[in-house]
Amino acid sequence: MSRREQIVIGLIVALTVAFLALALFGRQGLREVRRLRAERQQLASEIAQLRDRRRELEAEIADLRGNTKSLEARARHDLGMIKKGETVFLLPEHHAQRR
Repeated sequence: MSRREQIVIGLIVALTVAFLALALFGRQGLREVRRLRAERQQLASEIAQLRDRRRELEAEIADLRGNTKSLEARARHDLGMIKKGETVFLLPEHHAQRR
């Protein structure tokens, strides 16, 4: 094999190695593709959870709109509302540890 052929083969091998290195470790290389796939899977999971939560909230809204007892219970619990004629007793909170 002549010196010129050795140089050409050496350049081809060097370019091939450089290309493989870029393909594996470059900006859009194999590692980046794997990272992006994992991120996509995580985002898909979060989207599914948010859709489930949205369905729960929509069901809760429908219940509150159609059921006055649910609405009343929610108003009492969340807003501290009372019915006309009721008496509310506010008791001081008991603290387990006093210094």
